[in-house]
Amino acid sequence: MSQLPATLGRGPVLCLSGLDPSGAAGLLRDVWALQRGGHRSTALTTCLTVQNRGRFESLSGMPRGYLSDALACLVEEGWPAAIKIGLMASEAEWEEILPWLREARSQDIPVVVDPIQAPTTGGWKAPPEIRAVLLEEVLPLSAFWTPNIPELHWLTGEDNALAASEQLLSLGAQGLLVKGGHDEAHTVWVEDAWIEKSGEQRFRRARLGGPPRRGTGCVLSTLFAQGLAEGRAPRDAARDAGDRLSRLWTELDPEVQRT
Repeated sequence: MSQLPATLGRGPVLCLSGLDPSGAAGLLRDVWALQRGGHRSTALTTCLTVQNRGRFESLSGMPRGYLSDALACLVEEGWPAAIKIGLMASEAEWEEILPWLREARSQDIPVVVDPIQAPTTGGWKAPPEIRAVLLEEVLPLSAFWTPNIPELHWLTGEDNALAASEQLLSLGAQGLLVKGGHDEAHTVWVEDAWIEKSGEQRFRRARLGGPPRRGTGCVLSTLFAQGLAEGRAPRDAARDAGDRLSRLWTELDPEVQRT
């Protein structure tokens, strides 16, 4: 691995995620959200997918060494202000970026992990090796996590979201923004939860009507990373992420209707 350079100041949000050709989720949606929010981004593709807005066919990882080489090239011009990690194709890809994440954390750069178990439309599921590396090597980084409720159960085996979150906190997570979009008990609103060792706070936003929107979890996680990059306290960044998401989806609806 190339020698890690010294920090050169605050910069963009660096997003690492899969490339969804439809633009509905993943890396393209992350960059779109940051552009709409007026924040600069850099982006690394972690895997290539064959999918459209309604169907997921296949996934393939990047060539060995690509992620490490691309990170080395990017940070020559300065470290990002925050890092957001979405879909990762394999344990090997996690192992490739872990030295860079450890260096980022040593410089107090916030890292946001969106632990994706499976795409919304199905077609792929994270193998057990990815869960193992998340629990054994990523959790000790003291990163922020943005799981939805099924992902909390996948990671911990706990059915209770608060108990699952407390388990991840005890293993090293700095804080969790638990996404409430999968909670179908509430039809009028979505309730996200910010959970840290000092306590819990919940944020409600109106549940938008119309067809389901892919990429909601990706965008919420990215907007949370944006708030951290802007220097907001984690609890405030978590609250603001939901508000920003609602505004973006409201703006996007007319665009969706025209397509």
